[in-house]
Amino acid sequence: TQVSGKHIFDNLNDLEIEWRGSYSEAFRDAPYQFSVLYQDSFDGLGLTTTSNAANNTFGFSHIDDDSTDFGIDATLPIEFGGSCTYFCETDLKVGYSYVENDRDAVSQLFAVQIPRSDRRIDYVFASAFANGNGSVSSIGGNSFPERYLATLEVDAAYFQVDTQITPYVRGAVGGRWESAIEAVDTMTLNQDMDLNYVEACIERQTDQSCDNKEDFLPAVTITWNPMDDLQVRAGYSETITRPQFRELAPTEFVNTETDQNFIGNPFLVNAAIKNWDARAEYYFSRGQFITFGVFYKDMERPIEEISQRQGDTPKTTFINVPSAELYGFELEYEQELPLSSWFDLNWISSKDFTIKTNYTWSDSKVSAGRNPVDLGLSSAEFCAQYAEDCVTTNQQPLNPTAFLLPGAGLIEDGRHLQGQSEHLFNLQFGYNDSEADADVNILFNYASERIRSGESLNLGIPAILEQPPMTIDFVYNKRFNVLGGEYEFSLNIENLLGDDYEAYQERGGDRVDVDTYDIGQSVSFGLKREF
Repeated sequence: TQVSGKHIFDNLNDLEIEWRGSYSEAFRDAPYQFSVLYQDSFDGLGLTTTSNAANNTFGFSHIDDDSTDFGIDATLPIEFGGSCTYFCETDLKVGYSYVENDRDAVSQLFAVQIPRSDRRIDYVFASAFANGNGSVSSIGGNSFPERYLATLEVDAAYFQVDTQITPYVRGAVGGRWESAIEAVDTMTLNQDMDLNYVEACIERQTDQSCDNKEDFLPAVTITWNPMDDLQVRAGYSETITRPQFRELAPTEFVNTETDQNFIGNPFLVNAAIKNWDARAEYYFSRGQFITFGVFYKDMERPIEEISQRQGDTPKTTFINVPSAELYGFELEYEQELPLSSWFDLNWISSKDFTIKTNYTWSDSKVSAGRNPVDLGLSSAEFCAQYAEDCVTTNQQPLNPTAFLLPGAGLIEDGRHLQGQSEHLFNLQFGYNDSEADADVNILFNYASERIRSGESLNLGIPAILEQPPMTIDFVYNKRFNVLGGEYEFSLNIENLLGDDYEAYQERGGDRVDVDTYDIGQSVSFGLKREF
């Protein structure tokens, strides 16, 4: 549900007021999520036996989520007429926003103990439930809290002064002040909901799963128009990235995209980012342009996924790496190419091509910090003196306990950021016939190899690398009228190349596949009527 309004006051120098408010709810039920682990006993693959009950599990999860958002913005334009040369036009902008997100999440996990190696999953689970040949036991409440409440409340006030400094130079400077609290409270399934955990978080600011702080985030932009249709911009800003609820909560959940179990880290903190960028934009006409930009980001305590394991079961958790940097350039181009400008033929006057493309090259480096070995210090001594070069992990999900570990002993110094591809390329080629009221688009997408989950050097686990599929999609739309009704037919064909997904680990020249599967092609069509 949302409502918004806009008001302009002519008698107050065209003061413009915009306000908004919204409320939304969402929930997710995921019953009977089965997970089984096979082992190679040299006579074929079979389900693992009772050596580790957590190898064969089924689980239930439920999430209730609601969000509230409201705010108000005011813009006051000021113009200095006459013979004004500098600062002739200025817009003063101020605003306030409030955002609250609350969540109640439950995750139950049960283990099935298998008395013998069996190749039939249906037999195993049928006997466990019906005949008692296998036993079922809850492992959720014994190894991690099965329920958590979480909230994020952000009060923000912001301002901006946007002014035409000279006829060819415009500048904007502003800032955003935020007061935010993010808290996660774990409990047993039969425990009554306690809504006082937010207030308790404020009082106990040193507790885990509780971040209550204030930030001021400045921003400045300079825009130069050296000639018609050409614009050059440069800017600096500071931003923060907060951990998500699932990254904070020590409850275990299954990531349905990777089929791996994730465990949150309640000791995560906000990541602070300083951004520098410059961009040149040339416009052929409205909505048609070519741009080139460069960027640099300096990150303090960015959040990353790293691989862990519990017995033979792979798991994933989250950490704040000491620091990282990201830099690169991007190129974007978009233009319409009317066929009538190429050929002097009447029948093609209604037809034209459209090309949209963008390419981004980026490089990133993660800093693991200083190495305690080089300083002749133990891990405990090193983290006591150089906490900024240490990583905080959660060693006991059921009773969260902070454990400091030198970053150099956990992550590889100088590697790429987790989730960051060096090359990103997108191309859209379109054909439009206004007379036939139809259009065809071919879309190409490519992302180079990237780290899906970071390594854990202390456990000897290499990073999981993934190669996203290169895709080509075909989209056709045709609009027509039948019996006075306006219709649109659409046809989509995805992944024409049939490229597959691959995720793997490498070490010492050896490669082990983690996830490899055929995505396949998909075809869909639709018919829409407008009233």
